[in-house]
Amino acid sequence: PPDYWWFPNQFQQSFIFSLSCLLFHVWLNSGIFIPLQIHTKYMMMKLAKNFLYCGITGWFTEILFTAFQSFRRRDWRLIGQTSVWMFPIYGMGCLLVFPYRLLKNRSVLIRGFSYMVAIFTGEYISGRLLTYFQACPWDYSKCRFNLHKVIRLDYAPGWFLLGLILEKINCR
Repeated sequence: PPDYWWFPNQFQQSFIFSLSCLLFHVWLNSGIFIPLQIHTKYMMMKLAKNFLYCGITGWFTEILFTAFQSFRRRDWRLIGQTSVWMFPIYGMGCLLVFPYRLLKNRSVLIRGFSYMVAIFTGEYISGRLLTYFQACPWDYSKCRFNLHKVIRLDYAPGWFLLGLILEKINCR
């Protein structure tokens, strides 16, 4: 047998995909699930709104944070900066609503730690991906507690608190 005998070949993949599309089409047009469709549409609209809100809030916060850095250097122009790439990365903060449903009855420490890990994971993946395309707007190589130049482990308390703040924003 081939090395990956459990992986479907191209014909089987096409068949499974076509069957899935057909079943989804039948399910979508059946009329039985109209309340579910309305609920799903509402949830998608709320998710899109929260994506925009998190993206804009992240941009604004980063501009203030970088302006504060120039204040510390005694640059009184207080120029803050960000990158267009950061908007979708910050917008992904809206996805914390999904782990919240699993964690809502847990302690603040467990929820904050889980959000911190999720934020670190998102920052690491997006940083590595942007670095691969030579488009990463941040470089933590000069920082003491960096991991592959894309995340700073000393930001852990900030990500812990940010996760709890995003919980309040997204899960109203």
